[in-house]
Amino acid sequence: MHSSSGFSSDDVYTLTAVPHLHPETDSSSRLKSVLFIATDGYNTTRWVAANMASFVADSAFLVDAGTAHRIFQRLRNGETVTFPGVFSLSLLRNRLRGENDG
Repeated sequence: MHSSSGFSSDDVYTLTAVPHLHPETDSSSRLKSVLFIATDGYNTTRWVAANMASFVADSAFLVDAGTAHRIFQRLRNGETVTFPGVFSLSLLRNRLRGENDG
């Protein structure tokens, strides 16, 4: 799913996740939402996902479950993370739903 084979150049996007943390809460509930930024080098799409309870499961369709868990932990710590691999934009939007930021 995250290989560039089979995609046209219009379908190959890198994905970066930027965390938005709750201030002054314990580490297990700090992650309020994630801003996803998908770019193909020419076009950029951004959206916010607020359902952090399903983040690891949703991300496991893009990367293996261990990597998805490590990405989630890094986001909870306030780190911006770029997912390994490239993806179809429609796959990203279907798996990591959220509100479109433009």
